[in-house]
Amino acid sequence: MKGNRVRSSLRSSFFDGIFASGMLGMTESYLIPFALFMKAGITQIGLLASLPNLFTALANSQIGQITARVGSRKKVLLAVVLVQALALYLIPSSFFLSLGWKVPAFIVLATFYTTFGGLSLAPWGSLMCEYLPTSHRSAYFGWRFRINGLIITVASLLAGVTLLAFRYNAFTGFAIIFLTAAVFRSVSWHYLGKMYEPKGHALWPSKKIQPPAVTAQDENLKHFFLYTGAISFSVNFAAPYIQWHLIDGLRYNYLTYTIVVAAANLTTYFMMAPWGRHADRVGNLKIIRICSRFIQLIPFLWLLSGHPVYIVFVQLASGAAWSGYNLCVNTYLFDAVAPHKRVREMAKFNMINGLCIFIGAFLGGQTIKILPPFLGFPFYTLFIISGFLRMASVLGFMSKVKEVRKVDNIDSLSVLTSVIGLKPLPSTDMIIPPPRRKPIAPKEGQPPSA
Repeated sequence: MKGNRVRSSLRSSFFDGIFASGMLGMTESYLIPFALFMKAGITQIGLLASLPNLFTALANSQIGQITARVGSRKKVLLAVVLVQALALYLIPSSFFLSLGWKVPAFIVLATFYTTFGGLSLAPWGSLMCEYLPTSHRSAYFGWRFRINGLIITVASLLAGVTLLAFRYNAFTGFAIIFLTAAVFRSVSWHYLGKMYEPKGHALWPSKKIQPPAVTAQDENLKHFFLYTGAISFSVNFAAPYIQWHLIDGLRYNYLTYTIVVAAANLTTYFMMAPWGRHADRVGNLKIIRICSRFIQLIPFLWLLSGHPVYIVFVQLASGAAWSGYNLCVNTYLFDAVAPHKRVREMAKFNMINGLCIFIGAFLGGQTIKILPPFLGFPFYTLFIISGFLRMASVLGFMSKVKEVRKVDNIDSLSVLTSVIGLKPLPSTDMIIPPPRRKPIAPKEGQPPSA
């Protein structure tokens, strides 16, 4: 009976992902263009890029306790997704306010949209981990994210075509985009309601239980949080201003902008499944390391040309690297955390990354105002700084993170050539063991630490 409920839940989750991806494709790349349409300045763009992540981080610091208090991950998930959908329904209304209130009201609604969307990740991830065995998670999420990536790409292109069709009445185009996204999220909410929540799952450690001693796994997780946080800070020092640069700096029209943005989603569609299959064999950390080497080089590729055709190729390479990184960061976290700690640790992960994204985006927005131009644009100077910050993050933190499960010991070049289809992975019996830990006897009333 339980197996049937799990299969039904995975099917419902699949349809949730389809409609949630449609929402993302319609919104994520069009929040800043809508702000620019309403005459937002660079300071307001900086707030739009940073404030939602600050509130997401602060809210995630409490999501574990809230989930424990409610007593159900599913109820919390449905509540936050409903609020996210309502925020999308209200976003077009900000246009009708007086001039001085248009953009501030839009920023507030975008903050609600982002914050409550971010709050859904921990309870959703915790539920999904209970449906899937460890040995198949990377392949499953790679397959799932590949399909979702295609939906995001198609939805993003449709949004761009909508703006092109209503280029003489842009507000109507934006209203159609956001209202369609709201409908997609509402349908996604419906399918989330069909998911099964296993009972008897510890949502949050009891206050009566003494915390376990720090283990090697705890130290490893700390280094993982530091690394991903540093990358999030480094990337978002410049990344939120790419959209502003394409529209306000390079003067791309909406169709050209849409094609450039969609290019990264296209390689996400093709690369998610291969990354996932390889991660199940060689480990998520191996894929994270490979992709991180390319992520630190992406800013410097932008400096060579601003021609749309060239930027499309840069976006294709960027999407390939980010697809493997994002997939394996999430599945590494699933593997590294014990079931009874997942909501708490995933909330902590989202909180740390949200804070780092906020700090990076806010500082980048303040810095770009005073930077001298490089090749005619201060954005390029900002991107150079971002590139060096990424390098420092990789050098400073990556080596301290360890793999948490047994995997085949295969070199990075062989993995990369196999992922792109040049040569299959070699067979090997060499295994990388997980980091050692000293067994700790639990105190009375205390569950064994994981």
